[in-house]
Amino acid sequence: MILKDEKQKIIKRANVLTGTIEEWVKIMQELHKLGVDTFTFWAAGPDKLEQSRLFAKEVVPRFKEAVGYK
Repeated sequence: MILKDEKQKIIKRANVLTGTIEEWVKIMQELHKLGVDTFTFWAAGPDKLEQSRLFAKEVVPRFKEAVGYK
């Protein structure tokens, strides 16, 4: 069970995600536990194409596996 204060911290952290692939998957898992079922990816910075590729090829599959989505 996630307490109210923990929930607020998770949501605040999720406004803008930065970090490693593993960190992205972890925060997305936390949000999923709170009932979030849709994520919008918006690449920022100079290499938007590579960021989009990493999100699609690395983050999404790991997240889906972590939450048992087939």
